[in-house]
Amino acid sequence: MMRKVLFLSSLFAVGCAPKGSFDAKLVDPVSGEGLAGVAMVLSSPTNPSPACMELEVTTAEDGSFFTDGLCANGDYTISSRDKTIVLEHIGAIPGGVLSTEKVTVNAWPAAPGDGIFSYDGTDWTKLRTIAKIGVSKIYNTEENVVYPDTLPTRVVVVPAGSWLVFAGGKFTDRHEFLPMLQHDAYLRLGSSKEPERSEPWWYVGVEFSSDTEYTRRDAKLDASKVKEIEQGGVKLRFVPGDAVPNGFYVMYYEGFLADPRYKKLYMVNMGAALDAPGAE
Repeated sequence: MMRKVLFLSSLFAVGCAPKGSFDAKLVDPVSGEGLAGVAMVLSSPTNPSPACMELEVTTAEDGSFFTDGLCANGDYTISSRDKTIVLEHIGAIPGGVLSTEKVTVNAWPAAPGDGIFSYDGTDWTKLRTIAKIGVSKIYNTEENVVYPDTLPTRVVVVPAGSWLVFAGGKFTDRHEFLPMLQHDAYLRLGSSKEPERSEPWWYVGVEFSSDTEYTRRDAKLDASKVKEIEQGGVKLRFVPGDAVPNGFYVMYYEGFLADPRYKKLYMVNMGAALDAPGAE
């Protein structure tokens, strides 16, 4: 009899571990609305009980969902079967613990491929490169200055309430994001032995006071407004139109000097619409 009791106790410990719950709401952070009818999956792949390894629940009309089957033998991660969204990371969900409050799970829209996009909450616009990258030495120095070889007559605008979106690791991790600054006088570049004379132009991340006086400027990005999302191999960066001062910004691949295939740049107008640098 004692052996039977011990056997049943062991079986209970593995197959019927104490259960916890998870109470949450799936929300589109762009619109602020709950997402209905989305299949959510809570996974604990190392859980010793097969019945506890994966739980699925569908969101209600207001985006709410609830499950009370989280076993105590491991933590859970959350994902979705809907490939049009990417979930913002919320950390591990402990098994065997009863939920005491409703958790908001942000579901960001998945971009329609790798690249750089503007997104207004409904439509995606893929940015195209607008110019080749020019590079010169700041006068009589070994410092480079980058600039577009031509100036565009039209530039995509990302106003407040819309987003500039970097999609894919090459774009989230390996692209510079810098302001484009106008210098409205002629400028000497290169060296006294091999001088270059530039007409009034726009430069990337460098503000000139004279041929030899300059200041490097960054994008003054408000990092608290930027969202970095990574799930299931998908990487996204959402930069709202009001995360930087109003103006023109340039994106280019950081390794372009070593790889001429990437010697092109993107440009975007963040904030209120301005006349394009090349506009008449």
